[in-house]
Amino acid sequence: MQGVTVVDHPLVQHKLALIRDKERSTKTFRELLKELGMLLCYEVTRDLPLTTVEIETPLVRTSAQRIAGKKLVFAPVLRAGMTFVEGMLDLVPTARVAHVGMYREPETFVAVEYFFKAPADLGERLVIVVAPVIATANTAVAAIDRLKERGAKNIRLVCLLGAPEGFDATQLDTITAELKAVEADPTYKDVVSEVVAFLQERAEAAAARGVARDRIIVDPGIGFGKTLEHNLALLRAVPRLKSLGFPVMVGASRKSLFKALLGLEEPKARDAATAQLTAVLAAQGVDIVRVHEVPSNLRAARLGDSLRRAA
Repeated sequence: MQGVTVVDHPLVQHKLALIRDKERSTKTFRELLKELGMLLCYEVTRDLPLTTVEIETPLVRTSAQRIAGKKLVFAPVLRAGMTFVEGMLDLVPTARVAHVGMYREPETFVAVEYFFKAPADLGERLVIVVAPVIATANTAVAAIDRLKERGAKNIRLVCLLGAPEGFDATQLDTITAELKAVEADPTYKDVVSEVVAFLQERAEAAAARGVARDRIIVDPGIGFGKTLEHNLALLRAVPRLKSLGFPVMVGASRKSLFKALLGLEEPKARDAATAQLTAVLAAQGVDIVRVHEVPSNLRAARLGDSLRRAA
């Protein structure tokens, strides 16, 4: 993906494998996360500008190079990013830290800010946003927007695991240890049947563990680990998804399928197409759509729902 750097250094990949082991202790997990932060910090700072200065060595006066400009700012998205940043601070101990506290509201998936503190001169510094996992990127985008409001102009994003759709939404240069959430060439024999079977199995497992059935929602995962043909097949399969007996949610807002189908490069340019798809989905009986731009999609959902009820 353009603008995304996947760090394939053997040490990074080795430590990533260790940290993903479900048997890993909390102590070791934190230690590995800190070490990975240091390694990825090396990658994200590899092109920092340098300036020549005169220094006095024990033997002779000479010219040497130092990092130019003001000190870096690390901006971890709390709380998950804090341990990650500890490793970066071991490598760049003079860096400043911007604290961005956000969580995702469980029902609306909207990023909610609960704390924010940053240096006053963000516009004069490189700001490195740290979010260990990028899926939809809703929280990361909200954090980035907040930093921009405070004047940040030069922003990069660092994560361990991420999905192309999430990176697409951020529109930033991104450093990641593994582009894993979506595979380059996913394989299904029958994508609709396999996804429906998976959702049914997981929904029943949740119910068996005490989750109230009226609190379960199924989402086919448009864009995640699927080709354009897979996504289109699932969008046509709403009746199959509805047959599971749970509310159906679809999150196709600004996804790369609009780029593939309509040539819309910029994510924000896909809002009109997203609203058109929302109307189609609502007409098919989809219960929830997760979108970025609400007003036009709300009107589209009402139109589609009216068509469904009139049928």
